[in-house]
Amino acid sequence: MLHHFRSFLSMLGDRPTSSTSRLGRLIRQISVRNIRKLAIFRKAPHKILFASAITASGFKCYSFDRGKPFIERNGPQWHRCRSDDSLICIIAEADLLHEQYKLDDLYQLLEPLKDSDDENIMWRYCRACIELANHKLNDLSGRRRGEILSSAVEIGERMTSYYPDSPNAHKWCALAHGGRVAVSNNPIEKVKYFRVIHAHMMEAHRLFREQGIEDPVLLHMIGYIYFHTAEFTDWQIKLTEALFGELPVKGCYITAQTFFLSAENAQPSFYSVNLYVLGVTYYRMKDYVKAEMWLSKARDYQIQTAEDLEAKKNAEKMLAKIKKETAQNMAKK
Repeated sequence: MLHHFRSFLSMLGDRPTSSTSRLGRLIRQISVRNIRKLAIFRKAPHKILFASAITASGFKCYSFDRGKPFIERNGPQWHRCRSDDSLICIIAEADLLHEQYKLDDLYQLLEPLKDSDDENIMWRYCRACIELANHKLNDLSGRRRGEILSSAVEIGERMTSYYPDSPNAHKWCALAHGGRVAVSNNPIEKVKYFRVIHAHMMEAHRLFREQGIEDPVLLHMIGYIYFHTAEFTDWQIKLTEALFGELPVKGCYITAQTFFLSAENAQPSFYSVNLYVLGVTYYRMKDYVKAEMWLSKARDYQIQTAEDLEAKKNAEKMLAKIKKETAQNMAKK
């Protein structure tokens, strides 16, 4: 899903994107500090309290007193849920399918519920649409992908209408718009929705912070907007503003650095690309010591996806470039 987001940004400035993989792997492990009492459920007859724990990709259900997934596959509660099809159990099954990366099964589970007004169903369906369209590129026609992403946008807009104070509603609405616009060939539409996407991201960030939550993925996305627009040349900025009006964001490496570091503080080493762009940001700011530190972390990151591998290769190239430039500067002295 970040693939679509960065593809959309890259086309605004006619720059290639370096992202070609999935967001579903971003979440490595949830920490206790991220657990929030956002939704508490009581399951009769055992009177077990459950809470939702917020993660960068959404809610994951945990037993409030033990910190374990509240329903284990093939366990007794799982079979009870399968029989009564209660909303909480559908959510639990959706989370299990998402963790197992069974996107087709996840979409088929939630698609009949796309007209639901329940917030937790709505954003999960929106996420399922985005990830299915993003990661099934070879299996879906362009038209079908467009239909799925349009459905995600429709749900996203409905969520922000029904739940204007929900950070998840704004977050997934922004990602849905980013996904749909990324596959569009209309440059005017891209710039138009750039403002919409940025507004929803900033609103989601504000609402998360009011709840005491720092969402690392959201922080990375906001930081990437400032980083990417800072990479624009003067002629690109002038041309874009002449054609489409003033951009809602002025590129700034210092602001990008702030958001990237906040993402790392929220969940250290959660995403290889965040480590890489943080290193590049410090390089642009001519802080080569910190640039080498973050680029080394990206280079040494445990590879789990194609995106991790690409970040590793890019980090190695940047480190070699810094080493060469350092040697040249030393020779001049």
